[in-house]
Amino acid sequence: MKWWAGSFFWRTLAVLVIALVASQAATFLLFRQQVQQPRMAMGIGQFVSHLKTIHAALSGLPPGAEREFIERLAEKEGIRVFPAQGHEPGRPAGDRPGMRMFRERIRALFGDDAEVFVRPGSPGEFRVRFRAAGREYWVAFPRNRVERDNIDALLYWMLAGVAIAIAATALIAWRLNRPLARLAKAAEDLGRGGDPAPVPESGPSEVRAVARAFNRMKESLKHEERERTTFLAGISHDLRTPLARLRLDVEMLDQRVEPGTQQGMVSDIEDMNAIIDQFIDYARSEATEAFAPVELSVLARDCARARRARARGCRASSPRRRC
Repeated sequence: MKWWAGSFFWRTLAVLVIALVASQAATFLLFRQQVQQPRMAMGIGQFVSHLKTIHAALSGLPPGAEREFIERLAEKEGIRVFPAQGHEPGRPAGDRPGMRMFRERIRALFGDDAEVFVRPGSPGEFRVRFRAAGREYWVAFPRNRVERDNIDALLYWMLAGVAIAIAATALIAWRLNRPLARLAKAAEDLGRGGDPAPVPESGPSEVRAVARAFNRMKESLKHEERERTTFLAGISHDLRTPLARLRLDVEMLDQRVEPGTQQGMVSDIEDMNAIIDQFIDYARSEATEAFAPVELSVLARDCARARRARARGCRASSPRRRC
């Protein structure tokens, strides 16, 4: 498994980012279907009706009134109407959704030969050619009369919103992950026998509760360790007094028992004192001495050598192994 797949930070970030992107995509599709396309259809329908009115006016007005109508139309609405003279350069407009709808409407109005053109040098203007009163006319109008809703602007706005939301989500996930990372490090140090500093109780209420519980657990462990140290130290002290008296009694047994027997008794008392010393060392600290490799065979020979006086013929052998 990838390192990021198991990280709380990256999992949280991935879930939130996927949710944000999905919600923005759904918003975009709903806006396009329920708002943008109906508004576009309404605007195109109104402008096609306006073109129909212009066509009817050009078909029925006398020459003098026709000229005045064309001038007023250009002045007030920015729509230029002029007679077509031969073939003028131009190319059909693109097949965007709004233009496709507009082209279908004007073909239904002026015939299947009607087309929308874009003239080189005038990319912000569309042109439509139709016949009225036996004459050919060009109608030039701003393209925003047909393409009023800029879907690209909406898309850029939504992408910017997603980027901002992702940045905010990353910040929130990082703030959630930081106290958990501190808590994990402190728990690892405590498990190795260390004494980590108290974990700051910051972040959301749930994270603060976990940090507070960890700090209480650490203090409880320290309290139990102190009590255990005191208990072991007390036991060790209580055992030394009778052992000292017993050692004195053994020393006073000269010429009453065999020297080997007396030496064995002294060795047993020394072993018990050594065990008590180990208790005291353990009570002082469980980690005062650094860990080091130990030769088990050497340790076994030392133990056998110490017991040789009482257990003659005792031998120890083992493969050389370090632990």
